[in-house]
Amino acid sequence: VSSLPESGYANAPLNDMGVFEIPPLSLGDATFLGASLIKGESLVATPSVDAVAEELAALVDCVPFYIHHVVDRAAASQLELSSATVSTLVEELIEDEMDQLNLRYYRERLDVYYGGPSKTLALHVLDVLAGVDESLAVDRILELIASIDVPPDSEALRTILTRLIQDHYLVVDKSQYSFRFSFIKRSWEHQRGIL
Repeated sequence: VSSLPESGYANAPLNDMGVFEIPPLSLGDATFLGASLIKGESLVATPSVDAVAEELAALVDCVPFYIHHVVDRAAASQLELSSATVSTLVEELIEDEMDQLNLRYYRERLDVYYGGPSKTLALHVLDVLAGVDESLAVDRILELIASIDVPPDSEALRTILTRLIQDHYLVVDKSQYSFRFSFIKRSWEHQRGIL
C-alpha cells in the first residue's frame, strides 16, 4: 500500500477500513500467561513462578507468541527456571539458526515493502538505532547515517521514520526515536552483527 503513492496513486486505498492496533499484553496479563504456562508444564521456578514469569514477560516485551515459545523450550528440556535460565532461553531463541520465531521476517519484509532507496534508508535507520542504548532525535540519526553513507534528505528520513513507526519497528517520544520492542532490537543486533 505504501508504494502506491510512489507510483502516482493519490487516493486513499484503505479509506473504508478502520485502523486497529493490537498491542502486546500488559505486564500483568503477560505475567499471568507465563505463570499459567509454567505451571501447566509442571516446571520448577526459582524464586517463584510469578517472579520468573514476570521476568520472562519483560524480556519478550509481553508478546504472547514469544512467551509460549520460551516456555515450550524450557518444557522440552525440563529446565528449572530462574531469571538467568529465562534470559538464556530468550537469547538462544534470538540466536537460533533455524529461526523458530521467524525473526528474520523483520529484515526480509523490508525488501518487499521498502524498495530501492527507501529500503537502504530504513536499514540505516534501524542499524543506527540498534547500535545505541538511548533514543535519538532526527538530527542525530542523520549524523550517524552520514558517518556510514551519503546523508539522506531530511524529509526522506522523516518519511521513513513515520513508515517504520506505522510498521511497528519504532516508537517516538518527545521527538526521540527508538525501537518499539527491545526484543526485536536485540534480534536486529544479532542478525546485523551490531555490537
